[in-house]
Amino acid sequence: MISAEGIPRRILGAWQAGFFGMYVSYDLLHELESVLLRPYFLDRLTYSDVLAYVQWIGDGGDLADLPEDAEVERVSTDPDDDYLVNLALVYDADYLVSGDRHLLQIEDERIRVLSPRAFWDGVLVPRL
Repeated sequence: MISAEGIPRRILGAWQAGFFGMYVSYDLLHELESVLLRPYFLDRLTYSDVLAYVQWIGDGGDLADLPEDAEVERVSTDPDDDYLVNLALVYDADYLVSGDRHLLQIEDERIRVLSPRAFWDGVLVPRL
């Protein structure tokens, strides 16, 4: 959103071009919007840009929410991140891509958590 040249933007471009699918959830979209509405980002973006961006992600992604009766397994040192790992597990995602250090520290053979750089270099570039 901030840089047209960064790895996250390249990843989103590959997603938009159809190289892979992306799961999103209402919780994730809410978190994205909340982060982008912080002063740091609003100094660089307009409010309407943030809302349009979040809507673009939501409209293009595959909506994935945990079943209401699902128990959220504790897997991260940050409990606020557990829903993301649980979503990835429930929907059998190949990768969870994040720059969040709590997520990147997870060592669980059921899910591969990759930084945007590792996903770009190790997964996407060989396929492009």
